[in-house]
Amino acid sequence: KPIDKTKHEFQFRNATRTYENQFKKIMQDYFKVQKKSVLASLEVKKQIGLSNIYKDDSNALTDRFDFSNWSFDKKAWNKLLQEKGGEFIKEMYDAEGNRAYDGLKYQIENLAGGFNIDDPNVQEFLDEYTFQFAQDINGTTEEFIRDAMKSGMDEGLSMQGIADLIADNPMFDDARAMLIARTETIR
Repeated sequence: KPIDKTKHEFQFRNATRTYENQFKKIMQDYFKVQKKSVLASLEVKKQIGLSNIYKDDSNALTDRFDFSNWSFDKKAWNKLLQEKGGEFIKEMYDAEGNRAYDGLKYQIENLAGGFNIDDPNVQEFLDEYTFQFAQDINGTTEEFIRDAMKSGMDEGLSMQGIADLIADNPMFDDARAMLIARTETIR
């Protein structure tokens, strides 16, 4: 029997909407904590002052234009996002993998077996996927922070001015969280 595409798309959209809303909340919370952390780090740097950030100081930049790990520890953020987002992604794959496999049973006679989230191949895929997911999200965030820092310095802004550039940018807002949630839940 052929699949009713309209019904299938309706069911798919309803299923993904629930996941989308759940994942959006995870990303909103993540970005809220991340933004607060970046701004707190900049607050510490503000106490030092831009004129001293190149000097021999534990908070100094080793290179004027390399802001890596200065206000954004990408490795730590990747780990956190892999844990928070990865847990949800794995739960979603488990539920939807089983649902998809069950749906195939109606289309393919004598289909044996089932979807197994604990299969080493599935686990390897999910581990690699969540690693890359975290790398991509935080790579974009890190690039934005680096660009804001460079732009602020080029414009002669104070550290507070640079912090304002970062605080007022949509990089940490709900629209980005929704975009990520929507993208990840329909893959």
